[in-house]
Amino acid sequence: MKLTGIAREDLEAKGLVLPNKLELECRGTAIPDIYASIIGRKNVDTGEFESFFKIDNKNGNTAEFDRFRENVTLLEKEHTVFSRETIEDKNVIDYYVPYDIQESSKNRPTVTDEFPENAYLTEGYYECEYEILLTCGEATRRLVIPKRTVNVPMISLLSNIEDEITDILDGFPDEDNDFADVLELVDEHYEIKMFDDCGIPANIEINHADDFVNMIISARQIKCEFKYSE
Repeated sequence: MKLTGIAREDLEAKGLVLPNKLELECRGTAIPDIYASIIGRKNVDTGEFESFFKIDNKNGNTAEFDRFRENVTLLEKEHTVFSRETIEDKNVIDYYVPYDIQESSKNRPTVTDEFPENAYLTEGYYECEYEILLTCGEATRRLVIPKRTVNVPMISLLSNIEDEITDILDGFPDEDNDFADVLELVDEHYEIKMFDDCGIPANIEINHADDFVNMIISARQIKCEFKYSE
């Protein structure tokens, strides 16, 4: 799947080497909110900076990396890595240039001027899409659930989530289960792919329906169009 990353700042106007727009390839159907391009690292213990730009490596300095640190609001991620030079762990801070994913449902407005009515419709139906936002620690995931209905509101979808997840975990999902493609069976347990604040994927294990339901922090309608029957 092709995605488009839009830089949060005008990198090209600042004369920096990264473009304002990136064309990305994404495996699977999970769409992150953000893509972050790693550009360098700092050794926390020594204070030494390491640039990941080819031009800096060629010139033996961190000039381009320094320009980004001075002119762009970067994302920082502190963690521990294994050093082959010293044969021991070291604490580092990685620096990323953030790009917002254009195709993320976070960019779509909440639809408030239309909704499925509770009356039975004879002349048409509603085409709806609902966004469900999950969170687990630093990881999040947005799910877009399409629905075609004549009079079933969004609350009905929410009330059935626990049963649908239970059916998947039990190995007996219906053909119209909304989450069959969201959970993946891995080594006899189910996982859902989520993303951290740098867009790095993390697989979260789901053993019970409550594990999934308790991660839901938001649900909203992002599409509701009435279609006349032909």
